Amino acid sequence: MRRQMAACQRQRHGLAKIAKERIWKEFKKLLNAPRPLHALVAMEQTSVLDDVLPDHDGTDRLHDLELTEQLTGVQPDPMLRLMALLPRSALAVQQTQAALRLSNEESNRLTMWAADNLPEPVGMKSQELRATLYWHGKQAVVDRAMLAGADVRDLLAAVRAWRRPDFPITGDDALAAGLEGRDIGEALSRVAKIWVESDFDLTREALLPLLVEQQD
Repeated sequence: MRRQMAACQRQRHGLAKIAKERIWKEFKKLLNAPRPLHALVAMEQTSVLDDVLPDHDGTDRLHDLELTEQLTGVQPDPMLRLMALLPRSALAVQQTQAALRLSNEESNRLTMWAADNLPEPVGMKSQELRATLYWHGKQAVVDRAMLAGADVRDLLAAVRAWRRPDFPITGDDALAAGLEGRDIGEALSRVAKIWVESDFDLTREALLPLLVEQQD
């Protein structure tokens, strides 16, 4: 640990000379290591982590994540481990995107994980979980679950088994119902919400008349 801290301290002032993309490339390699916690603690104690991540929460959640990885058999994921270091906020995501020059795919994953409207999946009933998966996608739900500090083996199995159903109504159906312009998107969104709330049970025939019904 002392050698790690000394190395971090020596290299700290040189970070400003390195391209942000290169910093992220090397930091990602560290996060992908089997056990990166000791190195990251050294970075935290020498303030190097402050230079890499302008807004972070320290390494406590990374320790919990490593335990969850061992329990679930999930392989190291540098993006997930990055999330473990960050506050779950839009500001932290924006600052991290800028500091590391993340790719669009990486930025989108962070944004989905941090979304205010994504509920905590641990402890959800089956129907609520299916609705959450439909609106937010598997990746965001898994990311949030893995960082919950709980036994999520059953939850992960349910997520893996879920298949996204196809919404049986299309824009052509809205046009055929006489809708135009913005009314099409609003009607489709409203009817999709009703369909999801039915646990995807309502049929196309039951949904079509709802396109032209006024929202309560």
